[in-house]
Amino acid sequence: MKEPKFEPLAGNFEDIPKGEQEIAIKMFEKQEKEFEEAENIENALSLSFTKKQIQEIKNIKDIDSALELVREKGLALAYLSSEFQNNKEIVLAALRSKIPARFGVHTIMFVPKKLRADKEVILTGMKQNSTVLYFASPELKKDQELRDLAGWNMYKK
Repeated sequence: MKEPKFEPLAGNFEDIPKGEQEIAIKMFEKQEKEFEEAENIENALSLSFTKKQIQEIKNIKDIDSALELVREKGLALAYLSSEFQNNKEIVLAALRSKIPARFGVHTIMFVPKKLRADKEVILTGMKQNSTVLYFASPELKKDQELRDLAGWNMYKK
């Protein structure tokens, strides 16, 4: 079985101001606990999809079918081809889906780095869950609008 492409949240908080690091660390620890409860990402995904469904997802070849699927279950992005995972339209649809997350696993985890540097992508994900900002590029983590939306600037002077 193809392993989903997943880039874990790095525990590196240097780009977060000192006064906000404690909040970031607590959110990170909460997320780590969710992963432990699910045992691992593969188990969490297997609770969302049957083996037959996973195979069907892997075999999708046309964009319309991929879009229809991710609009319902954003986590299906984990099993789509890299061509579809790198398609901004599909990624945005997955982030807006009815089920963008389950068992502590969020669709943003399967979005390629280059799209995590796209403000529209991160903003779309943040509309459902502000912790999506942790998966953004270092540059976007510094974006004031996104930081305000995530509540990272609670201690402004």
